[in-house]
Amino acid sequence: MNSEYPAKGCPSPVPFIPEQASIPYSTYAAMQGKYFLGQTELLTLGQGTYAWGELCNPLSGTNNLYVSFVGISNFSDVPLIAEIWFNANPLDMGAFSSRVTSANTALFPPPKNQVRIRSGQFGCETPTGGINAYDRIVPPHSTLSMDKDGRFIFGPGGNYLVFLKAPCCSKLVEARISFGWWEDKPKRPC
Repeated sequence: MNSEYPAKGCPSPVPFIPEQASIPYSTYAAMQGKYFLGQTELLTLGQGTYAWGELCNPLSGTNNLYVSFVGISNFSDVPLIAEIWFNANPLDMGAFSSRVTSANTALFPPPKNQVRIRSGQFGCETPTGGINAYDRIVPPHSTLSMDKDGRFIFGPGGNYLVFLKAPCCSKLVEARISFGWWEDKPKRPC
């Protein structure tokens, strides 16, 4: 006899309540080994140069990229402007970050990400192609956190780029960009 259900004809002292939990989708993706996070190297910009960091979904990839979190840390005394670009053309002088991990460190072997973090600094080139979707100001000595909850979705070949600019003629300043995202096979609408 199942102890969770009373015997037929016996009144139940406490109604049966099924065990359920509501969790954010990002937690569900982490449990499956599909959630990743990482950051750029320390980026230097200013005096007419720019820095940037991006999540790039390779054209040869099989997953969609779902942007969950973006953090921009400004270690300087001046505010920075962060331009957010969707699907911009690749910028030169970029390097891939080794600072990426699965959010689920309990899985063995650890899950591998397809989406990669790429960044560049001391650049003079500004983004082209794509769309400058929105801008943010990053105050001095602070971190701007933006929770996106997977709202921004990029298929293979797409990217989410954070382009940093310092005020004109400012000294050289330092910043770092961090990302959280999940990857999943494209879903077809019903």
